[in-house]
Amino acid sequence: MDSEAATHSAGTASSSRPSADPLLPVLPILDPTVPLDRHQCVLKATKEARAFHRPKGFQASAGPKDLQTACDEAKRRCRLVTTTRPSKKLYLGQLVIPFGKYAGQSFMWLVANDVGYLKYLLDRHIAESQDPGRTGGTRENDWVKDSLLRYVEFFPSVSCHLEKNVDRAIYGQGRFKSFTFQEMWQWYSLHKCLNADPQAGSAQERKMAEEAFSSVRQWLGMKEEDTAQPKCNG
Repeated sequence: MDSEAATHSAGTASSSRPSADPLLPVLPILDPTVPLDRHQCVLKATKEARAFHRPKGFQASAGPKDLQTACDEAKRRCRLVTTTRPSKKLYLGQLVIPFGKYAGQSFMWLVANDVGYLKYLLDRHIAESQDPGRTGGTRENDWVKDSLLRYVEFFPSVSCHLEKNVDRAIYGQGRFKSFTFQEMWQWYSLHKCLNADPQAGSAQERKMAEEAFSSVRQWLGMKEEDTAQPKCNG
């Protein structure tokens, strides 16, 4: 069974039962009552992440300088846990973040404990990759961030939060809690078309479009802390 199918949380507290595989993260699912393919992770850091800190003056030990060496070390760590040959999904999870506030922690730990930070890190990396001139400095850790992005894509409930995947992020409000933003936009747009032509659409479509329109208008007026899904930019 895939890790996402075996991972659940208790309501918004995001406490999850242990993963069946110690090399897979326990994902903090926001609402396990929605269909499995509409699961998305909580963006807030876990209690463990909030308590994590490094001593003043801490310097992360020099890690591998290239992807091949890092992957070889990650595979060796996997073999300490399992005798089977680790898949890419497993050994990428054992790669280590060499920078930032979670320096020294594995990709697997980061996915399980702070999806919000991960989103910030990868959204910024993707934007900088598309416009290299914005950084103005060295980008020696690009291979680490590229690897983290590949790892995150193995977990749709995490990768749906990335700006580049905003169309499949989950709206998360009321009766539309399992709808994607793309689906909500389609219903929201349909409302205008149906209003322009009284003969168009069925009664059910009209009702659905009206409810979707009202829900989105209400959502846009809510404070961000009151919504299940942070508002999108642009």
